Amino acid sequence: MRFCFTIHEICQQHRFASEDFLNEPLCEVTRQCGRTPSRETNKRLDTLVKKYFGSAICETFVMIPTKYLVLAAKEFALPQIEIVAPRLVIALELDGFNGFRRALNMDPSRTIASGIEDRITLGGSTIWCQAHTSPLGQNMRNRGGIDRVAQDWQKMADWFNAPGVKPPEPNSQLG
Repeated sequence: MRFCFTIHEICQQHRFASEDFLNEPLCEVTRQCGRTPSRETNKRLDTLVKKYFGSAICETFVMIPTKYLVLAAKEFALPQIEIVAPRLVIALELDGFNGFRRALNMDPSRTIASGIEDRITLGGSTIWCQAHTSPLGQNMRNRGGIDRVAQDWQKMADWFNAPGVKPPEPNSQLG
């Protein structure tokens, strides 16, 4: 089972990484994983992937800050999707998902709910929007006491596990 994740992460309390932060030695676990597994956001993501797909995350693409999402999608993520050809790409947060939509000259989704419904199909890969796994992202999606996050992930897992859904061939039609 191949996964490809796009994670819109914000470094601690900043919307950017400071020069001091970038000059610090890189944690070996962070280097190996491509993300910091000890962060609460990543722990929640790991829990959701394990619960709904019974698997661990094997590939992670991290894109920050928001103003670079379209450029990152065009120059990095979309070519990687073409090469790796995952069945499922999960874009956390509406901004990340709309980065893909804009890079593909599509109108952006207006809400997280519409983003979840407006998934993108490229060749045999599908880009699916989900609420950010931070406490704020989860709480905003679950407003009104309804566990929409669980419903959203279950819907995605049902689609992924549906009979007849085949993995894409590498080097698909992403051109």
